[in-house]
Amino acid sequence: MKILRLILALTIPFTSTARPQVTDNDSPTLEISFPNHLYEKSGPSPREMDWKESELIIFNRNGASNVHAQLHDGIYEVRREVGGDWVRFNWVRFIPGRQDGEEIALVCLDWVATMASADDYGVIQVFHMKDGRRKVVEQILFNTRGRTQPAASFDSRTATLTVEAVHGWEHCCPTKLDVVELRLEEGLFKQSGYRQTPLQ
Repeated sequence: MKILRLILALTIPFTSTARPQVTDNDSPTLEISFPNHLYEKSGPSPREMDWKESELIIFNRNGASNVHAQLHDGIYEVRREVGGDWVRFNWVRFIPGRQDGEEIALVCLDWVATMASADDYGVIQVFHMKDGRRKVVEQILFNTRGRTQPAASFDSRTATLTVEAVHGWEHCCPTKLDVVELRLEEGLFKQSGYRQTPLQ
């Protein structure tokens, strides 16, 4: 992955996305959006679906499509004359929905976007799924630049998502790690805890 970032950074001068807005020093470095995007194609139930071969869209802060990724064996990669993207599927977790026949799928991705250098992001998407239709109701984007450990985990017993994000969007010299807990409430994840730790 590090070699890929270096190659893309050297060969592609511009990224396909605008970098997220600057974060207040006392606030977690998360960009949460609510795309409410309904995929046109229907498919199998979320537990039967092959997520590593699925179509996934990463959205910008306004809910518009930023990267349209058709995964193959869990990977999507594209190089353009201007910009490039690399997306990797990490995991999916399933949660019973609020309505009969509805299920919530929580999907975790890695995304590398390139310009003169590379930006590394973690992406969490919340899908509401019913009758084979997928609707993205929430996206959580966070900074993972320089991190090698898993950046997100989900505790099914408490319906709590824990995100470990590099504090700040700047490239140079981060010193803090944001540890953010988000609990599922009425089909969306809302912040329930936050602390900062030194970045190892």
